[in-house]
Amino acid sequence: MASKHRNGPAIGGALALAVFLALSLPPASHAGEPEVEAARAAQHAGFAAEAANPGLVHAHLQHAINCLVGPDGEAFDKAQANPCKGLGRGAIPDAPDEVTRHRYELALERAKAGLVAMDLEDARRNAAAVARILRKED
Repeated sequence: MASKHRNGPAIGGALALAVFLALSLPPASHAGEPEVEAARAAQHAGFAAEAANPGLVHAHLQHAINCLVGPDGEAFDKAQANPCKGLGRGAIPDAPDEVTRHRYELALERAKAGLVAMDLEDARRNAAAVARILRKED
């Protein structure tokens, strides 16, 4: 007897594609979490403040910047790690209000200053300031 389900392979393929697409999207609960993005940026700024050389300070500061501005931000460096991947558009674009956005922007300016500082202690001071601003200690 011939099968009455001629579309079985097509339906199976469509279902597999739908499952693949659903699994490849970031979870909805991780869309736009500026507090988490800022906390990760603060964590990397803290790593930068303790780093042993300017290269490590700069790398961790760039990670913090990537969390602050997000992948569409002008200061985002795709050659560096993005510890906030999948959490949203960046702490600054996801900020819930102007006061919070302003604080994140202040942290970004200090991170940029640390990123160009060639003196280890100067770069570390900027990194520590970024961590304090993001942790609301300043």
